[in-house]
Amino acid sequence: MGTDASPAGSERPGSAAASQPGAPAGRAVFVSYSSADSAIVMRLVQRLQELGFHVWFDSVIVPGENFSDLLRAAIENSHAVIAMMSPSYFASRWCQQELLLAFESNKRILPVLLEGEPQGPLRHLQYLRVAESDLPQRVAELLGGPK
Repeated sequence: MGTDASPAGSERPGSAAASQPGAPAGRAVFVSYSSADSAIVMRLVQRLQELGFHVWFDSVIVPGENFSDLLRAAIENSHAVIAMMSPSYFASRWCQQELLLAFESNKRILPVLLEGEPQGPLRHLQYLRVAESDLPQRVAELLGGPK
């Protein structure tokens, strides 16, 4: 998949985000990913929720809402941004927008390499390269562990 669909399309634009203003500090997490990688990402998101992290899904976006404003608010209200890197991630304009917003907001960025090689500014950050079965636990540990 080259790029993700627009917010108005039937496919998700490439993010699951924590945008709950009442979430405890350090427990709200924005997960930036390509819809092509949604199977592994959804397992990670589910496990993070089970461990007490606040993760919002873009499926609750109401038609007509400004998606760019929602992304910005979700990132600003998060403790960290998990970048789920893959060739599809780097090809997605939405994922690149999310990454730019994360850098502009000075958020902690936790890169996770699913496949391929890191690109752009993420190639300069230490990243996780974890077997799928270990991924949720390692990410949770790096985010401060279960509560």
